Amino acid sequence: MRKIGLLLLLLTVPAACSEVTVSPSAAEDEDDDAGSGPGDWTLGDGDGPGDAVVQISEPVDLTITPEGVIFLAGNFSVAGQTDKVCSVERVSADGQYLGLTSFETSPSGARLGSAAAVEVSPSGEVLLLCIGTKSGASDSAWVGWLASDGSLIAEAEVPDVLPYGLSITSDQMDAVLFGASVSTGLPYYQHVSTTGPTGTPLALPDDMAGRTGHFYSADHHPDGWTVALAVVDGVSEPKLLRVDDDTPTILGAACGYHVAVAPDGTIYTTDDISTTRSICRHTESGGAWSTETWPVELTPGKLGGFADLDVDDQGRVVVVGTSADLGFARGYESGQLVWSDDLVSPAPGGTAAGLAIATHDDRVVYVGRASPSAPSQPAATVLRSLRP
Repeated sequence: MRKIGLLLLLLTVPAACSEVTVSPSAAEDEDDDAGSGPGDWTLGDGDGPGDAVVQISEPVDLTITPEGVIFLAGNFSVAGQTDKVCSVERVSADGQYLGLTSFETSPSGARLGSAAAVEVSPSGEVLLLCIGTKSGASDSAWVGWLASDGSLIAEAEVPDVLPYGLSITSDQMDAVLFGASVSTGLPYYQHVSTTGPTGTPLALPDDMAGRTGHFYSADHHPDGWTVALAVVDGVSEPKLLRVDDDTPTILGAACGYHVAVAPDGTIYTTDDISTTRSICRHTESGGAWSTETWPVELTPGKLGGFADLDVDDQGRVVVVGTSADLGFARGYESGQLVWSDDLVSPAPGGTAAGLAIATHDDRVVYVGRASPSAPSQPAATVLRSLRP
């Protein structure tokens, strides 16, 4: 096998956003060493289909379109520049590298130096969220609607917000943007469309109103409302909120900062990096919500935890994270571990971490970073596809 060949760099400048596209060269397209088709594969470890190398050096999120194409969001270093830019890479269901697109500036001239999230609508539009920076301060959100080839369809910019993520709504060209207000420090939750913010920012319930903090994560409920997870000063644990027609109701405490909703409406949350870990299952009965805690065994006494979670079509919970020096992805059903996959640094003394995860049909895809023991050696982004 060989490393990915010469890359063709195409520079296009649309009317507003500055965009850079990187695609495989013709020589790469003719490579007959393309793996064994859909199934288990890895890119980034020197042993994947076509032996392609993932270009994004700081992955933050990924999503999978209805056709099975993987969109990986993160930060990429453009040739000749020192600063990184918000980017997406596309990989096919069978592990073929499809190309990278970077977005450098917003319509107002803010530099898009960091990716925050990527989501896909039921009809296949991909939404990329980037953080805008001016004068060295992160103070705006940029949302780009992307076609299947990664090109820009539409864009919107929201000032005075530090974005944490997006949640897709029932309207394919509408999303919920959440994070924190830069000027007030208050949690920020706002609908956004291709024309910009719509309506007014969400007002928190009285128990949380006026407190600084942020919305950390959110997911769309199959009944049409949004599950949002908010963290505010003076409240010891994150709170789960039901947001229905922009009216928030506190459902109870979450057991961490990450949330995902199953097809049957069950809500799952996980903790972040800590020495105690758990997955919580939140269910509703008769208008009351209850929480079941699933203890999770990682490396005893070692720092570790979850970076992301998702729920597949069968209602099984998948998580990704770090345990001591290992990155991992795991699947749970009814509180029991049913499969596990470890990401290990190939270098003696190196470390690895799992960062983001997504599911599609019977496939699980996750991304991580494998670092050598020597700081002078570069770390590698690793993308893995599994059929557990």
